[in-house]
Amino acid sequence: MKSNPNFTFTASQAQQYEWVEQLYPSLFKEIQEYSKKGQFLPVGGTWVEMDYIARRYQLTLAFAGKDISKAVLESVALFPNTTFKWAGLDNSEVLTHFAPADTYVGQCNVSELVRSVHNNKDKVYSNKSIYLYGNGDGGGGPLSAMLDRLEILSEVEGLPATVKNGDPADFYKELEASSHDLTRWKGELYFELHRGTYTSHGIIKKYNRSSENLLREVEFLSTLALASPHSKYRQFSYPKVELDRLWKLVLLNQFHDVLPGSSIKMVYDDAIRFYQDVES
Repeated sequence: MKSNPNFTFTASQAQQYEWVEQLYPSLFKEIQEYSKKGQFLPVGGTWVEMDYIARRYQLTLAFAGKDISKAVLESVALFPNTTFKWAGLDNSEVLTHFAPADTYVGQCNVSELVRSVHNNKDKVYSNKSIYLYGNGDGGGGPLSAMLDRLEILSEVEGLPATVKNGDPADFYKELEASSHDLTRWKGELYFELHRGTYTSHGIIKKYNRSSENLLREVEFLSTLALASPHSKYRQFSYPKVELDRLWKLVLLNQFHDVLPGSSIKMVYDDAIRFYQDVES
């Protein structure tokens, strides 16, 4: 970012920001500074990239006060749209876009950029595409060589598209403004790559359910105790710090490879230990 002021980097999962703040405070301050400059872009709005929704927004928004403001991998049935309106159960809609290069670990080569254009299934109605690059799914991130290739490609004549770094929020604003007559999709966006996840590692799913119920009961009873007219005489203090700590363990275990049962053994050794901490 120091040597490439136009470079922008997105990162999700507030859990990771908290780990950086705790373990590498000087790095966290740098992230805050580059976030203010618009180069380091927190995205996602959830505690981890999850398989569960409700509670994590509450804790994530609380952490976001620290000045840090679906992949579709089909193997059989190809999804028919790139840009569309996804309708919810209440018929509300959200603008949705799948990166047409079909990768989130792009290497910044010509073939991937061409695919971003030619594989856009809705280019008649929307001619913008997002391209995600960098070594991911295990770490590494964008390399300087990738940035160099992008800079060269941005000046090459004959490519079917122009390339620029940017903010995902700006991309979606431009996408919404320039798109028309988009398909409306109502229903599940089925993730074909991982099958059998409703039953795999059932003990983790059981722990998740019991931990959620337990923490909810503790919150409910603690609220009743706090609201009691006798609480001030008994000096009852709502256990917010401890409840937040335990909720974060539960939310961490709801990561999209832990709760579904698609991780390796050592992950579940840690997950069970976290659940036992909650239940103790």
